[in-house]
Amino acid sequence: MLSLSLLAPLEAAIEWLLVHLPEDDLPPAYRSSASVDFVSSVKGGQGGQAELRKTWVADKLARKAGFPRKVVEAVVADAVQEDGIVKESMVIDLLGRRLCGWEDDEDGWGTEEYGNGWDGDQTESEERRTSREEELIILESVLDDRIQKVGDDELAIEITDVPGQDLVLNIVFSDHSPYPSPRYPTHPPAFYLTSRSLPAYLRLHLHAEVLRAFRDPERPDLRGMLEAGAGGAVYAMMETLEAALPACLESPPDIASVTQHLVPKIENAPEQVQVRKRMQKLKMRGGRGRPSGMTEAEIKAHHEAMQNAPGWQSMLEARQRLPAWSSRQHIIDALEKNRVVVIVGETGSGKSTQSPSYILDHEISQGRGASTNIIVTQPRRVAAIGVATRVAEERMEDLDKAAQTVGYVIRGESKTNARMSKITFCTTGVVLRRLASGGDADLEGVSHVIVDEVHERSVDGDFLLLQLREVLKRNKKIKVSIMAGVFRAFHQADVPTIGHLDECHHQPGTVYQLLWRRPCYRDPRVYASCRGLVSSRRRLLSDIEHQLNV
Repeated sequence: MLSLSLLAPLEAAIEWLLVHLPEDDLPPAYRSSASVDFVSSVKGGQGGQAELRKTWVADKLARKAGFPRKVVEAVVADAVQEDGIVKESMVIDLLGRRLCGWEDDEDGWGTEEYGNGWDGDQTESEERRTSREEELIILESVLDDRIQKVGDDELAIEITDVPGQDLVLNIVFSDHSPYPSPRYPTHPPAFYLTSRSLPAYLRLHLHAEVLRAFRDPERPDLRGMLEAGAGGAVYAMMETLEAALPACLESPPDIASVTQHLVPKIENAPEQVQVRKRMQKLKMRGGRGRPSGMTEAEIKAHHEAMQNAPGWQSMLEARQRLPAWSSRQHIIDALEKNRVVVIVGETGSGKSTQSPSYILDHEISQGRGASTNIIVTQPRRVAAIGVATRVAEERMEDLDKAAQTVGYVIRGESKTNARMSKITFCTTGVVLRRLASGGDADLEGVSHVIVDEVHERSVDGDFLLLQLREVLKRNKKIKVSIMAGVFRAFHQADVPTIGHLDECHHQPGTVYQLLWRRPCYRDPRVYASCRGLVSSRRRLLSDIEHQLNV
């Protein structure tokens, strides 16, 4: 906060918003209508699957349920089994208990008293399944269209659909959840709350209210349901929410009181600050143009070992069947002659997974492998992990064991090899942070930057294009490749521009390639999106500026 105090009020407000305000938490009037949901799958092998599961659960509970991401990630890490399966219901239960401040000596309700979830035998599991089915039949008969099944083990129950007050109770009936069972009298159904309009802290407040109701001495009926192990708690939870919601909206709780047990404790804060500073220093030392440590001969030897590895030929044949393979030489030639190349190809063409490898293989063949350092940006964490895992598999590597030439860096997690890494996948925000930190504003030592999924037009993506335009001025060696899924994304006047379109090649297999020659900086205007999130953020900042001027 000290650095913000040194800035003018408007600049401080902008800096704070850019760093701390997630896109999903923008006020309703400033939200984009574009969907940002994303599903990624990795085919072939098990590498990276555990990380994908962890990231998916963390994204779900942070974005939908409203829990702070760092808290979710810490709990998810503790709930992962040896086979990589994430106990989602256990994560939800532990987050709720931590939200209430229940740690130890809580009569079985503390996080330290939780245990490992369900461990009943086959008979007990069958009784639990029967009780759940009976409860579901009763709920469906009473609620009618207010209840919906989401997948095999999740229910979505509408508490209210009043505009501005909509609330949905999500129940998770997974195999790891003990409910209902008389052996687990301190385990209500695993649940979380979602809403299109209610902010996260209100949903978390209501979440805690439901849990506290089970321990309320004046509500022995709720505790009795859990002790009986025959179900019935879900409808009682609905009634509790219906009663608590009006008071919550009329007198909203203080956000600090809601999250007081989720934030770091005061005694641990100085230590965490020091750890964060050390991590930043390590990132700056490791990320700013560091040499790989491998000689050209070592890189070629590693490349030959990859091509002689078992399974390489079958993997190569699979890659050759992708539409992008026919454009391989065009992409390489384009980057040899131009500093900025735009590749447009439909989903499944292979542009995201193949282009980085094409570039690296070509640079190694030309004797420039030692100086090659490719950064590939993805709009989401799960995409960065998923694509990195697939590219590593195609290069006969396994990210679950150890990173070699391919790795990834996302917020709070890095899996790279300081000596060998040549292709690093990361989120757009990681690159923006690196550019804004002041220690590596020119991306020294980076040979290529690949910006993927530009057509999605996110705030971070548009800002990154503007930043790269300036980097190209200062760093004369760096090359930029921009990839998109639709051609029309580059025919809109509000797209940030970094050069003039020179040629257009239509390649077989729905892969298009646009070549940009000689970056142009004569237009002094800073282009930004007039739509979607950039426009929303601009209107929000304009309103802030107006209030400050008043």
